[in-house]
Amino acid sequence: MPLCSRYYIPANTPLLLAIQSGHTNIVELLLRNGAQVNLDTDMSALGYAATLGDYNMTSLLLQHGAHVDLVSIDGSCPLGCALEYNFASRNENPWSSEACVGRRSKGDNGLVDVISLLLAHGADPHFQYDDKLSTCLHRMTMRPWNSIEKLFRLFLDYGADLNARDSQGNTPLHVSFAQYAFRRVAKAQKEFVELLLRSGADINAQNAKGDTPLHNAFAYRGFPGNREGQKDLVGLLLRSGADVNLPNKQGETPLGTTFEDPDTFKLVLKPGASTRCRGEKGTEVLYRLLTTCLRKQKKGEKQREINTVLIELLLEHDVSSAEGFGSSEDGCKENFKGTFKKSFKKSFTKEVISGGK
Repeated sequence: MPLCSRYYIPANTPLLLAIQSGHTNIVELLLRNGAQVNLDTDMSALGYAATLGDYNMTSLLLQHGAHVDLVSIDGSCPLGCALEYNFASRNENPWSSEACVGRRSKGDNGLVDVISLLLAHGADPHFQYDDKLSTCLHRMTMRPWNSIEKLFRLFLDYGADLNARDSQGNTPLHVSFAQYAFRRVAKAQKEFVELLLRSGADINAQNAKGDTPLHNAFAYRGFPGNREGQKDLVGLLLRSGADVNLPNKQGETPLGTTFEDPDTFKLVLKPGASTRCRGEKGTEVLYRLLTTCLRKQKKGEKQREINTVLIELLLEHDVSSAEGFGSSEDGCKENFKGTFKKSFKKSFTKEVISGGK
């Protein structure tokens, strides 16, 4: 049987089957008898070994001429494969799950050793993986590493760009607040954000939509039920110089992206944030709070208390004199009162104030 024939199974060549089994002696025998180490398969031999976190296998393949940045049919490279180890739950790369079947996890240390080996053999830390153009630092956010600082420093030592952009203009700091970042493990997320900020990541970088990391922190879905986590990370961004008044392309400042947590609201107001949320309709934060359906806000028994505190906070910061309610101060107040009364006539707005009670 030809040594490069394919089978209709995940590990579809004899070489990949041997790699999956972890038998370095068989792999070496196959390579010495003509197996192609850089064969154009769904996943390269080196990528397969990297996915498994198998240091000895990775080293053997490199010794036999495996291309360290070879792009497989699925768009993966060995460095990217190592970074997304056992991340099949997000279906980013089905090979990750197939590769790990029947194999015991090498753990973070084993994977970091494989990544270090790949970098030492010339793997490009700037390689933009898949159609999302994610770099190694972007990919780090896909799992809750126990060795975050060790891996982060390793990439920086090899020249990784802290402010590299993916296809949507997001930097690694932006994607730290992606929906499944670090699988919502707060400790790993906070450590990575701290490392980025201490190393000089651009705190006010804007993506293709004009959103900053602070916008993303407010919109992050991993915080519901963990308001302290949101407060800590938002506070960290603010202390590092995040601009609370920097609008995105729709004119929304970070303050206009959330109505849920009074403690976090206070953090944003303290540095002198504008209470205006101009947006497409030029409305204020308070007006938006009054006219936002309850179903669009965080539901729960404390919603009434939260809404009351938010309104009081905004009134304390003189939101009634902001743009959108009139030109003069008296006119602003009168227009605000009129809007407030008008809002109460609408059942959905009454629910916002009362928390649905």
